[in-house]
Amino acid sequence: MANIKSLRPFQKGHDSRRNSKGRPKGALSPNGRIRQIISSTLQEPVEGMRDMLKVEYLIRKCIARAMQGNVRMIKLIWEYLDGKPPTYEQVQRQRQREEWRQRQEEMDKMTDKDFIKIAKSILKNSPKEKPKNEEKSEAIILTSQEPEDGWRGGFNDLYSDYRKRNGIT
Repeated sequence: MANIKSLRPFQKGHDSRRNSKGRPKGALSPNGRIRQIISSTLQEPVEGMRDMLKVEYLIRKCIARAMQGNVRMIKLIWEYLDGKPPTYEQVQRQRQREEWRQRQEEMDKMTDKDFIKIAKSILKNSPKEKPKNEEKSEAIILTSQEPEDGWRGGFNDLYSDYRKRNGIT
Protein backbone atom coordinates (compact mmCIF):
# COMPACT_ATOMS: atom_id res chain seq x y z
CA MET A 1 0.00 0.00 0.00
CA ALA A 2 1.31 3.45 -0.89
CA ASN A 3 2.18 5.95 1.79
CA ILE A 4 -0.46 8.64 1.26
CA LYS A 5 1.69 11.35 2.86
CA SER A 6 4.48 10.85 0.30
CA LEU A 7 2.17 10.98 -2.76
CA ARG A 8 2.49 14.13 -4.80
CA PRO A 9 1.43 15.07 -8.35
CA PHE A 10 3.91 15.06 -11.25
CA GLN A 11 5.80 18.32 -11.74
CA LYS A 12 5.49 20.22 -15.02
CA GLY A 13 8.40 19.59 -17.37
CA HIS A 14 10.92 17.11 -16.02
CA ASP A 15 10.06 14.79 -13.16
CA SER A 16 12.40 11.99 -12.14
CA ARG A 17 9.48 9.60 -11.61
CA ARG A 18 8.21 9.97 -15.18
CA ASN A 19 9.43 7.57 -17.91
CA SER A 20 9.98 10.20 -20.60
CA LYS A 21 11.77 7.84 -23.01
CA GLY A 22 8.99 5.23 -23.02
CA ARG A 23 9.47 1.58 -23.81
CA PRO A 24 12.61 0.93 -25.89
CA LYS A 25 12.13 0.13 -29.59
CA GLY A 26 12.06 -3.57 -30.28
CA ALA A 27 11.09 -4.44 -26.71
CA LEU A 28 8.41 -7.11 -26.59
CA SER A 29 5.27 -7.06 -24.51
CA PRO A 30 4.88 -9.92 -22.03
CA ASN A 31 2.58 -11.77 -24.47
CA GLY A 32 5.01 -11.18 -27.32
CA ARG A 33 7.85 -12.63 -25.26
CA ILE A 34 5.78 -15.70 -24.35
CA ARG A 35 4.93 -16.25 -28.03
CA GLN A 36 8.59 -15.91 -28.97
CA ILE A 37 9.64 -18.51 -26.37
CA ILE A 38 6.91 -20.95 -27.43
CA SER A 39 7.73 -20.49 -31.10
CA SER A 40 11.45 -21.06 -30.62
CA THR A 41 10.81 -24.06 -28.36
CA LEU A 42 8.48 -25.68 -30.89
CA GLN A 43 11.13 -25.33 -33.63
CA GLU A 44 13.56 -27.54 -31.71
CA PRO A 45 13.81 -31.27 -32.48
CA VAL A 46 12.13 -33.80 -30.17
CA GLU A 47 14.55 -35.59 -27.84
CA GLY A 48 15.31 -39.03 -29.23
CA MET A 49 13.80 -38.16 -32.65
CA ARG A 50 16.14 -36.04 -34.75
CA ASP A 51 13.84 -35.85 -37.77
CA MET A 52 10.76 -34.51 -35.99
CA LEU A 53 10.28 -30.97 -34.63
CA LYS A 54 8.30 -30.41 -31.44
CA VAL A 55 5.58 -28.55 -33.35
CA GLU A 56 5.05 -31.55 -35.64
CA TYR A 57 5.04 -33.89 -32.64
CA LEU A 58 2.44 -31.69 -30.92
CA ILE A 59 0.19 -31.70 -33.99
CA ARG A 60 0.47 -35.48 -34.35
CA LYS A 61 -0.35 -35.88 -30.64
CA CYS A 62 -3.50 -33.72 -31.02
CA ILE A 63 -4.62 -35.74 -34.03
CA ALA A 64 -4.01 -39.02 -32.18
CA ARG A 65 -6.12 -37.85 -29.22
CA ALA A 66 -8.88 -36.71 -31.58
CA MET A 67 -8.83 -40.15 -33.22
CA GLN A 68 -9.27 -41.70 -29.75
CA GLY A 69 -12.48 -39.66 -29.37
CA ASN A 70 -11.24 -36.70 -27.34
CA VAL A 71 -13.96 -34.13 -28.09
CA ARG A 72 -11.82 -31.13 -27.11
CA MET A 73 -9.12 -32.15 -29.58
CA ILE A 74 -11.67 -32.73 -32.32
CA LYS A 75 -13.11 -29.23 -31.75
CA LEU A 76 -9.63 -27.70 -31.66
CA ILE A 77 -8.63 -29.31 -34.95
CA TRP A 78 -11.87 -28.32 -36.70
CA GLU A 79 -11.71 -24.75 -35.43
CA TYR A 80 -8.20 -24.17 -36.70
CA LEU A 81 -8.31 -26.26 -39.86
CA ASP A 82 -9.93 -23.54 -41.99
CA GLY A 83 -10.22 -20.84 -39.37
CA LYS A 84 -12.70 -20.57 -36.56
CA PRO A 85 -16.29 -20.29 -37.86
CA PRO A 86 -18.20 -17.09 -37.08
CA THR A 87 -20.59 -17.02 -34.14
CA TYR A 88 -24.35 -16.64 -34.53
CA GLU A 89 -24.10 -12.99 -33.43
CA GLN A 90 -21.43 -12.25 -36.04
CA VAL A 91 -23.60 -13.77 -38.78
CA GLN A 92 -26.62 -11.74 -37.63
CA ARG A 93 -24.61 -8.49 -37.60
CA GLN A 94 -23.36 -9.21 -41.12
CA ARG A 95 -26.93 -9.79 -42.33
CA GLN A 96 -28.07 -6.52 -40.75
CA ARG A 97 -25.21 -4.65 -42.41
CA GLU A 98 -26.11 -6.16 -45.77
CA GLU A 99 -29.78 -5.21 -45.35
CA TRP A 100 -28.69 -1.68 -44.41
CA ARG A 101 -26.53 -1.42 -47.55
CA GLN A 102 -29.39 -2.63 -49.75
CA ARG A 103 -31.80 -0.12 -48.21
CA GLN A 104 -29.25 2.66 -48.65
CA GLU A 105 -28.80 1.74 -52.32
CA GLU A 106 -32.58 1.72 -52.85
CA MET A 107 -32.94 5.08 -51.12
CA ASP A 108 -30.08 6.57 -53.14
CA LYS A 109 -32.00 5.72 -56.32
CA MET A 110 -35.19 7.41 -55.07
CA THR A 111 -36.21 10.90 -56.11
CA ASP A 112 -37.78 13.62 -54.00
CA LYS A 113 -41.19 12.70 -55.44
CA ASP A 114 -40.77 9.13 -54.14
CA PHE A 115 -39.96 10.42 -50.64
CA ILE A 116 -42.95 12.77 -50.68
CA LYS A 117 -45.20 9.90 -51.79
CA ILE A 118 -43.93 7.73 -48.92
CA ALA A 119 -44.34 10.54 -46.38
CA LYS A 120 -47.93 11.21 -47.54
CA SER A 121 -48.74 7.51 -47.29
CA ILE A 122 -47.33 7.37 -43.78
CA LEU A 123 -49.24 10.44 -42.65
CA LYS A 124 -52.45 9.14 -44.26
CA ASN A 125 -52.15 5.73 -42.55
CA SER A 126 -50.94 7.02 -39.18
CA PRO A 127 -53.39 7.11 -36.25
CA LYS A 128 -55.18 10.43 -35.73
CA GLU A 129 -54.99 10.43 -31.93
CA LYS A 130 -52.37 12.55 -30.20
CA PRO A 131 -49.41 10.88 -28.48
CA LYS A 132 -49.52 10.54 -24.70
CA ASN A 133 -46.42 12.68 -24.26
CA GLU A 134 -47.12 15.87 -26.21
CA GLU A 135 -43.63 17.26 -25.60
CA LYS A 136 -42.18 14.92 -28.22
CA SER A 137 -41.98 16.30 -31.72
CA GLU A 138 -43.16 14.33 -34.74
CA ALA A 139 -39.58 13.72 -35.81
CA ILE A 140 -38.77 12.02 -32.52
CA ILE A 141 -41.94 9.95 -32.68
CA LEU A 142 -41.18 8.79 -36.23
CA THR A 143 -37.61 7.73 -35.50
CA SER A 144 -36.76 4.71 -33.41
CA GLN A 145 -33.97 4.74 -30.88
CA GLU A 146 -30.64 3.28 -31.90
CA PRO A 147 -30.25 -0.33 -30.72
CA GLU A 148 -27.07 -1.68 -29.14
CA ASP A 149 -25.72 -3.21 -32.35
CA GLY A 150 -25.48 0.22 -34.01
CA TRP A 151 -28.20 -0.27 -36.62
CA ARG A 152 -30.43 2.77 -36.98
CA GLY A 153 -34.13 2.49 -37.64
CA GLY A 154 -36.35 5.47 -38.21
CA PHE A 155 -37.17 6.33 -41.80
CA ASN A 156 -35.90 2.97 -43.01
CA ASP A 157 -38.45 1.19 -40.80
CA LEU A 158 -41.21 3.43 -42.10
CA TYR A 159 -40.05 2.87 -45.66
CA SER A 160 -40.12 -0.92 -45.09
CA ASP A 161 -43.67 -0.71 -43.72
CA TYR A 162 -44.73 1.34 -46.74
CA ARG A 163 -43.21 -1.21 -49.10
CA LYS A 164 -44.98 -4.09 -47.32
CA ARG A 165 -48.36 -2.33 -47.38
CA ASN A 166 -48.06 -1.54 -51.08
CA GLY A 167 -46.67 -4.93 -52.13
CA ILE A 168 -43.30 -3.56 -53.28
CA THR A 169 -40.46 -6.08 -53.06
